[in-house]
Amino acid sequence: MPAQLEIRSEEIQEIMGSVPKWLTRWGSTIVFATLMLLLIGAFFFPYPDVVNARVRLELKRPPELLKTGQSGTLTHLAVRAGELVRAGQPLFTYQLPDGSTRSVNAPRKGRVQWLRPLAVGDVAPAQEALIALHDTTRQYVATAEVNGDDMGSIRPGMPVTLQLSAYPAQKYGSLQGEVYAVSPLPVEGNYQVSIKLPTDLRFQHGGTALREAVLSGTAQIITQQRRLLTQLFSKS
Repeated sequence: MPAQLEIRSEEIQEIMGSVPKWLTRWGSTIVFATLMLLLIGAFFFPYPDVVNARVRLELKRPPELLKTGQSGTLTHLAVRAGELVRAGQPLFTYQLPDGSTRSVNAPRKGRVQWLRPLAVGDVAPAQEALIALHDTTRQYVATAEVNGDDMGSIRPGMPVTLQLSAYPAQKYGSLQGEVYAVSPLPVEGNYQVSIKLPTDLRFQHGGTALREAVLSGTAQIITQQRRLLTQLFSKS
């Protein structure tokens, strides 16, 4: 019995120690083909050079706050929340303590946002903002702050990818723009890069439109599109 176990043990060791013929014949070919595929992929796969920067988005035309001149009692609310109004259109009327009335009209075309719930008979304090009048287009401007060491590679027309802190990229995606102008002088040690954004600014995922007047986030300015293979050799 021990002799049979020893024979079987030797057979198992021989099987485990032997290299399959197909692996001997094709192994080097498979390795070579894999390396060639990786090199070909690295040649065609783009790898952009980017400059990372902080970015701030603001409405090109901020909402205009419409206030009461003096303290008074509201006598007429002429518009609803979300209503589109024309320049000169009456918005609300209020009565002063002396019995005279005042009307507040829209200074320009826009969309109405009441800043708090109001009704006829409510008292509005002096200089209180009651309505925010939003521009209908909601065009945003973006400004990035770039370190002086990176300024030499940035030119107008370069594509920019923006990610906003209030809209996680995993859910909403990113926004696209391009470099519009580069400031020749630094501000507090950083250079200002103006980024041109499309009029209908929406995220890649779901097309969500922005609502806030001011937003912040990060920008990736793509300064050069290079092949991954070139990038690998330049770093080696």
